[in-house]
Amino acid sequence: MTQNRDTGAEAARFGHEVAALIGEKIGAKKLTRNSNEFELNGKRVTIRTAHQATDQVGVLYSMLQRVQAVIAAFEAAPNEFELHSITPEIFQTEMRDSNTGGGRVGLVRKKVFLEKGTFVATVKIAPIADAEK
Repeated sequence: MTQNRDTGAEAARFGHEVAALIGEKIGAKKLTRNSNEFELNGKRVTIRTAHQATDQVGVLYSMLQRVQAVIAAFEAAPNEFELHSITPEIFQTEMRDSNTGGGRVGLVRKKVFLEKGTFVATVKIAPIADAEK
C-alpha cells in the first residue's frame, strides 16, 4: 500500500512514540526530540519501528552517515517488538530507494535484519493510541 500525506504523518507519529518507549526499555538515551536517534552503550543508533504487517524499515540517507547502528523494531504481537541491529554499511548495501521518500530515504526488508543482523531484545511496551493500525 502506498502512503499518502495522512498515513505518512500517522506512521511518523507512531514511529517516534514507539521508538522512544523502546529506547527507554533498552536503556537508550534519546538525542533529539525530532528524530529517532539515540545513544546506546556509547554508540549513536537509530531505532526504526514497523507494525506487524510491515516487513521493512526506512532511514534517511543523511542519518546513515551519523549513526553506528540501525535497530529495527518489528512488531511480533500487539505492543511487543523484536529488535535486530545492522550496521549502516549493511543497510546501504541492501537498501532500495523509497517511492515516497523524495530520494532521501532508503528501505531495508526484515529478512536482511534477520539474516545479516544481530538480535538485540524482545520488548513489550504499554499500548499507545494508533488509529491507522
